Amino acid sequence: TGIYSGTKNSTLTIYKADKTIEVEQTTATITVGGETLTRAATVKRGGTTVDETVTYQSSDDNIATVSEAGVITAVAPGTVTITVSSAASTNYNAATDVTFTINVKQAGIGGQVPAPVTGSDW
Repeated sequence: TGIYSGTKNSTLTIYKADKTIEVEQTTATITVGGETLTRAATVKRGGTTVDETVTYQSSDDNIATVSEAGVITAVAPGTVTITVSSAASTNYNAATDVTFTINVKQAGIGGQVPAPVTGSDW
């Protein structure tokens, strides 16, 4: 038996863990005039739900806006994409963004604005 003297160097690599966002992604239609729709998101780490902030973004706030809580409000007719994100942290990678489409229609019959009634149409 001998006595060991000296140093041993080694490298330890630690990778950040992944996380995911879950949100109902189905396309939906809402109507201008105060109608809203809520799409609550859940962040999971390793399959476990965690209390973590997500951010919501509308591709066009002139058509529909989205609040920090995921409440989507119709503004004008058109189609928007809503993106839900979760940033990276010290121990976790950023989650892959989740997107879904919202169609906004004008209030009225079948989404159409009724023609004004004039003169002899009365």
